[in-house]
Amino acid sequence: MRNSIRLGLTAFLISFCFETVFYIFDLASNSTIGFISFAFHSLNLITVVLYSIVNWKKNGSNNKGTIDKLKSGFTISFIFSLLISIYFFSYHKWINPEYLNTKKTQLIELTLRKSVLEDAQERIKQDPNYYDGKSAEDLVEMQQDNIKEVLMPSKILPISIFTFLFIGMFFTILIALMSKFLDSKFNK
Repeated sequence: MRNSIRLGLTAFLISFCFETVFYIFDLASNSTIGFISFAFHSLNLITVVLYSIVNWKKNGSNNKGTIDKLKSGFTISFIFSLLISIYFFSYHKWINPEYLNTKKTQLIELTLRKSVLEDAQERIKQDPNYYDGKSAEDLVEMQQDNIKEVLMPSKILPISIFTFLFIGMFFTILIALMSKFLDSKFNK
């Protein structure tokens, strides 16, 4: 269990260094970079979970069961998710509070495009019962309200915890089951 905690902290420190570089070079303002950042953190978590589950043979403990592998991956996922989410909350609340305001403004400006209104009108035409009593302008306004509501530090915290926890748990289960299958296949 100690090794899992250590690996969870290591995964967080790797992601923290990545975020620090982004902050120092002011790369966070680009929306494409936000996706790259999320992809990096997800890949970092998956890689550390994979290392934890597959590395058991190197430690000489060939009797590590699937439950132990799941516990290890879940522990790593929990620690990483909690720490990176606290970092994101701190970043958006105190370190760079203007980031979310800028992102809100950019996204709201995107909703003001004519194509968005046309898309809303098309959706209403395709499913008039679902959008009964709503106009295309109402849909755009609802989208803008959702943008304002979600892009707040207090909302980012649970969203990032849930997202990274889900990713970590999903890949822990997948890797543990694949490891069990491969062990049974090659250790007959």
